[in-house]
Amino acid sequence: MHYLPASLSVFILFFISGASFAETIRAGDWTVDYTDTFSEAYTENAAGKSIGFWCGSEENNCFFYLRTNTSCKENSRTIIQAKTDAGKTEIELLCRKIAHEGDYHYLYFFTDTARSKTLLEERRYIELSLPDIGKQTFSLKGSKISIRKVSELAGK
Repeated sequence: MHYLPASLSVFILFFISGASFAETIRAGDWTVDYTDTFSEAYTENAAGKSIGFWCGSEENNCFFYLRTNTSCKENSRTIIQAKTDAGKTEIELLCRKIAHEGDYHYLYFFTDTARSKTLLEERRYIELSLPDIGKQTFSLKGSKISIRKVSELAGK
């Protein structure tokens, strides 16, 4: 699978747009949105930040992302602390600036997709400690079902 670079062009078209033509499924605290061209599983915390998994159907790509509603340095990599009910670990995030409806948004992409999948599917919560943003906690209730549904819909 190709993950980050090839997927950005398709993701830009549908970036967290709440596309009205998408079908929606709820699983626990997670939502799955899907169309013929993409599928996405995500959850949002009380601060309006979200963590999710996105797959494009037309290209062979999937990735995990973090949306913080803040800016970051384009293409910068940041090692952050992730805390779950199983303990702490470090993960690397890649900042990307995404064009969306005449504006720009910044997203962090998880650079290790396989590790991120295990981390998000097998735990009850995740707390990410981000520079300049602080600790952000996300419920993982329903994440395993949601992430696997997105993979299934994308034919992965």
